[in-house]
Amino acid sequence: MEQNDQLDRKVQELTADFTAAGVRKDTAAEQRAVQQRLIEKRRRLEEAMAASFERLGELERLEGERQRQARQQESRVPVEVFRDTLVAHYAAVTPDNDEEEDDVHRGRCPKCRRAISSFT
Repeated sequence: MEQNDQLDRKVQELTADFTAAGVRKDTAAEQRAVQQRLIEKRRRLEEAMAASFERLGELERLEGERQRQARQQESRVPVEVFRDTLVAHYAAVTPDNDEEEDDVHRGRCPKCRRAISSFT
């Protein structure tokens, strides 16, 4: 009987060992599966980030191009605007008699110089 008890205990120990080993095996397999999923998620995230940075670079390039075109458009002011500005300025600063008028606008006024140079 004692021998049977020893055998029963031995069977229980072995069963417990196999069960524990099986649980550890399942746990290891589950851990590998979780790691695979995490690796896959990280890969997708890195791809998404790369695509986002690529798109961001494209947007920055387009914004730079838009700003460059806007600066070009600003630099291309129609002659009429300069003429109107010059006429208004000239009318505001010129004295009433013709002698003084020649002295004031003989290339000494910076605003008139800029406007006149834009015509030529």
